[in-house]
This record gives sequence, C-alpha cells and structure tokens, in this order.
Amino acid sequence: MQTLPLTPGEEDEENASEAAAFTGTLNGQGHTKTGLTCIQDAGTYGTGLFGMASGDALPTDFKIADATVAGGFETGALAGYVSGECRH
Repeated sequence: MQTLPLTPGEEDEENASEAAAFTGTLNGQGHTKTGLTCIQDAGTYGTGLFGMASGDALPTDFKIADATVAGGFETGALAGYVSGECRH
C-alpha cells in the first residue's frame, strides 16, 4: 500500500470557495491518504480534502484512512460540499 502525498496547508478554508472548487479528475492510482487532518472553526463551510467539489468532479482509485475531520457546516472527509454531479 502506498500513501498519497498531501502538502500541509492544502486542506485549508480556501478550498471551500466557489472559485477554488475541485472540478477536475483525480486518479489516485490505488494510493491511500492516511492521517488526513482537516480541522476548521465551527462557523466555517466546506471542510474536507476538497472543501468544495463541483461540476463533473471525478476522484477515483484512492482511499482515505484514519482521517480526522471537524468543521462547521458542510464537512466530510472527501468533500465538505458537493455542487452538481460528482461521479465515483
């Protein structure tokens, strides 16, 4: 099992904005992101690996393990908020 790298700071509140929404394709190639930590204040929106995913966002072929995710509204390990159709 391999680990999907994530640079510290990538899971910040900027990801929750409409302009920064994930809209592309992520092929994790079977990797696992272990120990994901996304912690925001109780009043924040869009907490997760992708604060917001929209359009035809397509994350595939990866796992999230041992995640700690806490926030206000719209919180999830993969995406805090999904707008439109996301396929998996």
